[in-house]
Amino acid sequence: MALDITFPDGNVKQFPDGTTVKAITEGISNSLAKKAVAGKLDGDLIAYDEPIAHSGQLQIMTKDDAEGLTVLRQTAAFVLAAALKDLYPDIHFGQGQATEDGFYYDTDRADGQVSVDDLP
Repeated sequence: MALDITFPDGNVKQFPDGTTVKAITEGISNSLAKKAVAGKLDGDLIAYDEPIAHSGQLQIMTKDDAEGLTVLRQTAAFVLAAALKDLYPDIHFGQGQATEDGFYYDTDRADGQVSVDDLP
């Protein structure tokens, strides 16, 4: 079964089931594929490499737009948390957020806070 994907300009194209945002952007242009970070299908966020489950309106989010940058920052915050947990298994996490300037995680360890100097 084919997916009917409608783009913001109203253009509709068919793609095979299981197509990803990555595959769609690569088919449009290499420069778009390099900038794309995720998509929104009918307003719902979908990962760059997640198979698209149904036909709908697709918005491609790039690192150059505000929503795309937020996705990148949230992902970076999760990667930071995973890395800190690997380095410091006893660490506890407070609030973590993407901000206008980047991202952060509040942490707590029995032997003190983690600083940039502690990271490899």
